[in-house]
Amino acid sequence: MSEYESSFNPENEVTSAENCYARIGKGGSAEGMPRDMLVVDTGQPTLPSMEKRSPRTVEEVDELYRETIRGGIVDHHSIDAAVLNMPEGAVRRCAAKMVADFPSEVVALIKDRDIRSVSGHTDSDLDSITATYLTKTLVDSRDAASLPGFTERLGDFVNLVDYGRFSETDPDKVVQSLMGYFGALKSQTLGRMGAEIGAVWRSADIPQGEKPARAQAISDKFHGEMMKHMFTVYNACVKAESAGKTIDFTNLDAADLTLPADTKKLLDAGKEQVRADIEAFNKEFEVAEQTRVVVKTKEGADLEVPLVIFGHTQLSPLLVTNMSYSRMPPETIVAAYAGQERTKGGDCYDVGIKPESLDLFNLTFLEVPLNDAERAKREPLIAAGNGLEAWTTLRKGKEYLGHGDPTVAVAGGSLIAASNTSLLSSEEFRAVLMNAFQR
Repeated sequence: MSEYESSFNPENEVTSAENCYARIGKGGSAEGMPRDMLVVDTGQPTLPSMEKRSPRTVEEVDELYRETIRGGIVDHHSIDAAVLNMPEGAVRRCAAKMVADFPSEVVALIKDRDIRSVSGHTDSDLDSITATYLTKTLVDSRDAASLPGFTERLGDFVNLVDYGRFSETDPDKVVQSLMGYFGALKSQTLGRMGAEIGAVWRSADIPQGEKPARAQAISDKFHGEMMKHMFTVYNACVKAESAGKTIDFTNLDAADLTLPADTKKLLDAGKEQVRADIEAFNKEFEVAEQTRVVVKTKEGADLEVPLVIFGHTQLSPLLVTNMSYSRMPPETIVAAYAGQERTKGGDCYDVGIKPESLDLFNLTFLEVPLNDAERAKREPLIAAGNGLEAWTTLRKGKEYLGHGDPTVAVAGGSLIAASNTSLLSSEEFRAVLMNAFQR
């Protein structure tokens, strides 16, 4: 029995989304955030020291996560980037699983800095919001034993999703899972955000200097709405469990959850959108380009593997990569391009392999050619004085790319995640990939 299951009292526990935000870009820096704000699932935590980047035991891996939390940010991306090989039995953890597995370290940090608020990242994903929820529970209670009894199962499920191991493609099953609930609510909340922010940036009536603050206010409004409804779902799970129901995040029974009318309305409408997205994926998969390329294994041998390219998906690229894994052999590389005009959120493009394939090879070799191509697109714009100088600031740990706001390899090198400021067209993205692979 875990420490939070032993003394959790659901009768008095409802976690509020008050003082919870999505203030930092995905992969952005936490520098400048208030000391009493704890940042989760983003923030650029300090990379593990060189001597710790090749852990030999599960205990050494666990200590890396504890050390990252003690450093002041609950985020896994620094470990994903620096530790490419995990020892047998070790588990990569998303931010939500970090909180679930190490609540005492999170509480110690909360007490040390007198944390009062929590921020995840913009364009929130399931990991960001779940980590925010669990962390806010600890902020409110200052007690590691205050997390719900289902926390371990929740952390495990979100970890599956965040590392691309939730590969269900049956629409009816997806919409009944926590991933379906999240997707439904996101489609009905953050789905409206882009249009309002775009209208601000395009407006000739709003002074240029006021536009960033206006855009931030809109982002706060919609992310706040999203978190309110997801927190409501989690609080309903707490109450259901206290009433003797077993919470299964792969199949959440709506009949077990007492939800307010506004949340139920959004879920009902959003689930239909999730179904439509899955059906759209099935159609896109049928016409996706499929070829074979050669990569180098970790031992330096040539290995021919399948490559699937979605040239202009209408869905989130990460959703496309994750759903593709169930349709193809495990060593398949999936590349999904959505571009700046995407409406489903996520990165401009992603290139991924199943984490299990890391035993054979990783995708870090794609970082340099993609960032070189992005730099070639940016330099004329910056030289023309278009106010994009902020894009040149190098990200901590990725300085070797020589490219600000870079396209990076994460998840141990199993995923290439494009910057939100990517400028490559679909054709340019494909050309860089094909030139980088041996054929």
